[in-house]
Amino acid sequence: MNDKREFELARLDEVCTYARAHRCRQAVLVSYFGEDLREWRCGSCDNCTGSSSGSGGALREVTDAAEEGVVRRILEAVEDFDGRIGAGKLSQILSGSKSAELTGRGFHRNRHFGRLAPLKQTKIMAYLKSLELGGYLGRIERGDFPCLELTARGLEVLNGHTRARIDMPELKREKRERRSGSKPSAAVPPPEGGETLFEALRQLRKEIAAKRGVPAYVVLSNTALIGLAEQRPQTLAEAQEVPGIGPVKAQTVIPPFLDVIREWEYE
Repeated sequence: MNDKREFELARLDEVCTYARAHRCRQAVLVSYFGEDLREWRCGSCDNCTGSSSGSGGALREVTDAAEEGVVRRILEAVEDFDGRIGAGKLSQILSGSKSAELTGRGFHRNRHFGRLAPLKQTKIMAYLKSLELGGYLGRIERGDFPCLELTARGLEVLNGHTRARIDMPELKREKRERRSGSKPSAAVPPPEGGETLFEALRQLRKEIAAKRGVPAYVVLSNTALIGLAEQRPQTLAEAQEVPGIGPVKAQTVIPPFLDVIREWEYE
């Protein structure tokens, strides 16, 4: 019964995808059968002629570093699963769902599990649909269920050759409420207005130091830790602008700290 329900919902989703498409409708239909037409347009459908009123929002280029990270993680996951997973299941994996089905099938051990945990599953689904509408993701039939695959256009975004254009509102930065009673020790003065983030970063440093069996300052200096909390970099390049962080630290230490910063800033 559940399989039939998922099958019917997947079919309904395909109809909605076609109706909301911003790109050439003939290209959408052809790509459904597994052919990647890249930038080909028929020139005669409502989207090509500009006569479509459109049901989705206005297209915008993804330029925010954190949102680019969201798009990249989605594309990486689709590429890795290589046409063997659908949008619903993938959104559960990326959001870190604790469902019995996922854990029973071992998805909780997959490297993509929980990589977008700060986002709700519904938000991840919205990104998946928008990327599919934009031609960055395609559909491929696996048995009775449509699965996702990376298109040539999506690969260009993943390789950094171009930026994705999506029909979603911009991802809002929301500062989380300061937790009461969480103050760094006097030995490391917290950055003004950044106590909660500072605590999260310091806890991460402590965990990394414990795993490596080294003092915390070897992982990251107090100056660098305060700089991260104050500047809140979103990319490795931005992180290297923080005093005490060079190219080596940026590559070997900083990535998990950037994840904490993004989690703190985004719903």
